[in-house]
Amino acid sequence: YPAEPYSGLRESLAAWLGTTPERIVPAHGIQALIATVVHAFLQPGDVVVQTTPTYGLYATTSAAAGATVVEVPHRDFRHDVDALATAAREHDARLVWLCDPNNPTGALVTREEWERLLSGVPDRCTVVVDEAYVEYVDPEVRLDRVRDVEAGLPVVVMRTFSKIFGLAGLRLGYAIVDEPLAAMIDVVLEPFNVNRAALAAGRASLE
Repeated sequence: YPAEPYSGLRESLAAWLGTTPERIVPAHGIQALIATVVHAFLQPGDVVVQTTPTYGLYATTSAAAGATVVEVPHRDFRHDVDALATAAREHDARLVWLCDPNNPTGALVTREEWERLLSGVPDRCTVVVDEAYVEYVDPEVRLDRVRDVEAGLPVVVMRTFSKIFGLAGLRLGYAIVDEPLAAMIDVVLEPFNVNRAALAAGRASLE
């Protein structure tokens, strides 16, 4: 079995991202993180909001937990952040799922749009951002949401080693969250869910 705290990977990721290991939650891919976030946040009758089209697992996993999924149409194949925020307020949404860059359209959210979305969602709402393809974004326009997490904003960031590091077969992803939330997510995270080969490959990739 792997060492469940995954301390080595957490420390390597924290150094790479410029944050603390306590904010890192490893998992066997983003799909596992999606399910974990659903288990941590959602109860039957809750509402989640997302763009359409986007990655399909947000809706299916949320619906399986008994949540209602509200889909907001894209605007010129881009996230309509104002409509997402409005829908979140109207339905008192618990989560907003945001894939950025979006899958399958590749559209990006600008800093100004991102700030409008965060300021527009209701108090109890958390924005969960899937950044599976973020390393392919020009650094000059890439949003640094790690700093948003550190600032205590209601944000969960999910990333993967599958794309930029080519480790899809080993299943390795991680979330960046506020430290108290990381402790709560660990409670519902599947035990021993990251295999030793993935942990070793992840650390080697970062080095």
